[in-house]
Amino acid sequence: MTLTTDTLHFDRIQQKLYYQNHATIKDATNTLKSKRGHYYMKNKKFTATSKVTVINPEHFLTSNHLDYYTNSGLTYLYGASTITNAKNKNKIYCERGFFNTKTDISHFVKNAKLFLKDRTIQGDSLYYDKKHGFASATNNVIVKDTIKNFVAKGNYAEMFELKDSLFIVKRAVAITVMEKDSMYVHGDTILVTGKQKQRIVRIFRNVKIFKSNLQGKCDSIHTNQATGLTRMFRNPVIWSGKSQMTGDSIHLLSNLKTEKLDSLKILNNGLIIQKDSLSKDDFNQIKGRNIYGKFIENELKLLNVKGNAEVINFNRNEENNKLETITKQKCSNIEFDLVDNEIESIKCYKETEGLTYPPSQLPKKEQKLKGFIWRRSEQPKTMEAIFFIKKIAKTKNNKNLKKHI
Repeated sequence: MTLTTDTLHFDRIQQKLYYQNHATIKDATNTLKSKRGHYYMKNKKFTATSKVTVINPEHFLTSNHLDYYTNSGLTYLYGASTITNAKNKNKIYCERGFFNTKTDISHFVKNAKLFLKDRTIQGDSLYYDKKHGFASATNNVIVKDTIKNFVAKGNYAEMFELKDSLFIVKRAVAITVMEKDSMYVHGDTILVTGKQKQRIVRIFRNVKIFKSNLQGKCDSIHTNQATGLTRMFRNPVIWSGKSQMTGDSIHLLSNLKTEKLDSLKILNNGLIIQKDSLSKDDFNQIKGRNIYGKFIENELKLLNVKGNAEVINFNRNEENNKLETITKQKCSNIEFDLVDNEIESIKCYKETEGLTYPPSQLPKKEQKLKGFIWRRSEQPKTMEAIFFIKKIAKTKNNKNLKKHI
């Protein structure tokens, strides 16, 4: 190791060298420069302060305060510091951390951020192994996709840079930014794989969705960012305004250019339920094989029911809102418009048949279509509600307290 400066002070009692007007220190691996610094001969440690840089063929480091051990290549950072990869220009920023200049392994614990080509990762604690392309972050983790308007958060994350994969757990949430009305999707685990613009986002177990005018719930979700298609699996349900929509599977399609919601598909056993505003027991219902919807400016405006359509509608007097009749009908297809998330008009096509009953003449069991389940209690009505864990009280058959979302 060599040290070069215009003036060098030596404290013989403390075995300490120090300089106050710029110096350059070179060893087999690194070149360190700083305005002021101390070298402790016993443990071979440099403490460099003010305009500090460390350069080697692999990286470029800047800081205002660091401790550097010349025998091991270990560097401890204090204050605002940045490490830039010389080959791919990836960067790490932190305000307190540790960096091994020989193994390229680092660990940062204050305001740590990792800047990659198409992602940024930050957390209270950040570990990074540059050679193996592996990073892990703990607590208050935020992962931003700089190509897509996509953000993922959680309290623990691991990223495998060379395999283009990332997973997040512990209060994990995926956020799709949509002009002041972002969509939040929470699940036990978020897994993101694939190269930029071709990524697949999978969210597993206990999935809940919140958007101001659209909420949902299912067991798992699969999103293809290249096609804009999101598929909901296992007992999926969507709420839009006063409407509840269910089916065997539900698909949401986004416009790739505008990144807004474009259309909706409810495949097999589609059922739409809308609670009557003046009665807790009356529900308008529309059922069919498949249901297709159209979004305009991120609001659901048009729905089409295709195949084996059935309708139950509670008709009220416009003047006094008194329930007058109940209409029950079948037809091949149904089209209806929505205004302010409420059904405005209904049109039946082909092979229409049905009857209108006085309320007292249609038995209660006939007032609900097959498969009817009102699931409003499961609806996340706020963003924070997607994390809500509902406790089930103890029973004779359930000695242990269970939790489910």
